Amino acid sequence: MCAYDASKPVNGSSLVAADVRENFRALKEDFVDPAADTAGWRTLGTGAVQAMPGNTALNGIAHTGDVTGTTELTIGAEKVKTTNLKTVANTTGSSGSITTEATVLITMQDYCFAPNIYGSNIQVRLVGHTTSTADTTARIGFFNIGGTTHTYAVRWRYITASDKPFLYAIRDKVTGKILHLWVCDDPPHRYWGLDEKPNDFIAPVSESSIDLITTEEIVLFNQDREFCLELGDKAIKDKKLPFQILNDYDYNKDKKIFSIKNIR
Repeated sequence: MCAYDASKPVNGSSLVAADVRENFRALKEDFVDPAADTAGWRTLGTGAVQAMPGNTALNGIAHTGDVTGTTELTIGAEKVKTTNLKTVANTTGSSGSITTEATVLITMQDYCFAPNIYGSNIQVRLVGHTTSTADTTARIGFFNIGGTTHTYAVRWRYITASDKPFLYAIRDKVTGKILHLWVCDDPPHRYWGLDEKPNDFIAPVSESSIDLITTEEIVLFNQDREFCLELGDKAIKDKKLPFQILNDYDYNKDKKIFSIKNIR
């Protein structure tokens, strides 16, 4: 058997099949058990690409110069580009109607970009959210100073790694109408990873004039993403808002799902 021959590199200038096979075989035989530290590891170049030790981490797998460290990896500054970030465009978002002289408070997500805000009347005014905390969760409020009820919609983009769609709605018990809707690819901040509404749950949307006796909450974790997107898509197509589209669906309390109404 021949040893590795540097005069027969696999670099495009010498691609004789026999030479290629023999060099790879020789390299394989020259390698030793990694547990024996670096002894016997062949130097394949110089500088940053020389050998494996010093450029390996986590079970001996080589990583690039963008990442440093062995047991705790650190990503270099400005190495993560915007194309590598996963963002969600929440095109369904939150929507509803605000009665006269009422305030609606909306909580969005952490790592959230500035939202797109729609109001059906200029007399729906932006106000400060009444929740004051040290966290960075995006929050917004509306106040209706007009003489009639007006509608609103808020849509936002945010950074996520979850994809567990969530739906929250406030419904009138008497009429069955949806008054407010909040839909997102993830539950509100603090509730990621849950399957059921916790006892200390704080609603992501609330209205100051809501009668808690005549209304009810619908809190649904792990919803079908296609359904959530459908509400937003239909709203655009029909020139309506998502909460109005949801009124075309029946809600099954036992199964905790919405299904399109059977209109005759």
